[in-house]
Amino acid sequence: MSARDAILAQLSRATPATLRPAAVAPAPVNGGSAVKIRRFAAGLQAASATFAVVSGPAAVPGAIAAYLAANSLPLRICPGEVPAAVDLRNAAQLEYGADRLPDDGGTLVTGCLAALAEEGVVVLASGTRQVAADAFLAATHIVIVESGQLLDGMDDLWPVLRQGPLPRSLHLIRGPSRTADLGVPSRLGAHGPLRVHVILVEPAYVECADPGDT
Repeated sequence: MSARDAILAQLSRATPATLRPAAVAPAPVNGGSAVKIRRFAAGLQAASATFAVVSGPAAVPGAIAAYLAANSLPLRICPGEVPAAVDLRNAAQLEYGADRLPDDGGTLVTGCLAALAEEGVVVLASGTRQVAADAFLAATHIVIVESGQLLDGMDDLWPVLRQGPLPRSLHLIRGPSRTADLGVPSRLGAHGPLRVHVILVEPAYVECADPGDT
């Protein structure tokens, strides 16, 4: 045993057990899945992101096309790492672009590592098929969230990260980029995407009232 280990062992023995309280799990978002989705959507929308729920992965291409058309954007997309069940390459509604973003930013479509209902954020991790910088270079970023990826909050993210090797980078995204300089009017898209749209794939979604609204 090294001198350091011996000192730490002595400190551990000298510390009363009453000073080592058991970890307390955070309280889940009350109200079930539908309320959790509403909290998640409210957080995104408060940061100027937009949100949609679709029933099953087959509905994702149509939801992407509808969003792009509603915003007068080209139907050409640059797909990143998306859920395996979502087929964008063969979607008739969309133009499947190159693997690199165009000079004007274009539209990037990715999946995510997780989404946090309490904070209203999506969590992106770098990977072998996901270039982290693309999330900051695209003009429009569309994020696909599978139902099982929507967690209650930040405390639930760490067990997910411990399931595998830690990524090189981790990004929590709540909405479009905006300026925050003193004396300068806030402007979206200043240092990253101008638009962020989140699509939740939730086959069993049934909308209900949020207890916080009553």
